[in-house]
Amino acid sequence: MACDEKGFTLLELLVVMLITAFSLAAAAPALEQVIARQRLDNSAQQMAWTLRSAQQKAIYSGQEQMVRFYYSTNSYLMGTTRYYLDGAQYAAIPNFPTRIGRVPACIFQPSGIPRSGGTVVLMNGGEDTYYVIVSPVAGRIRVADQPPASW
Repeated sequence: MACDEKGFTLLELLVVMLITAFSLAAAAPALEQVIARQRLDNSAQQMAWTLRSAQQKAIYSGQEQMVRFYYSTNSYLMGTTRYYLDGAQYAAIPNFPTRIGRVPACIFQPSGIPRSGGTVVLMNGGEDTYYVIVSPVAGRIRVADQPPASW
């Protein structure tokens, strides 16, 4: 009697599962680095979005709008809304010259132009660093992986 059944033996399935497990274990550190970089990028983009929102609100309302940066708590504040850096931290105190007490702040005038420019440097604990840059003249807000040319 010939055996024409098709399928895999239990041993073959175990070998495939073992190879898959070793492959995933080897890829885990690289995957963690990709996730850390993505979380840093998300934090930088969220901060840039918040700054653009403050800029637009200043234009729309005709009143100055402010974003304050709290280095010690890894957060920033626009109006009454506090945002926390998720997967990132300040690499240094943001270099905006305007201070509210001892807290650096970016203040947008009713024209949408900031009182002064500045840069926020974010890092993810690894080797990745992002810069959230507010240009002083045009008020352009951008995220870069390189420091501004003026540094």
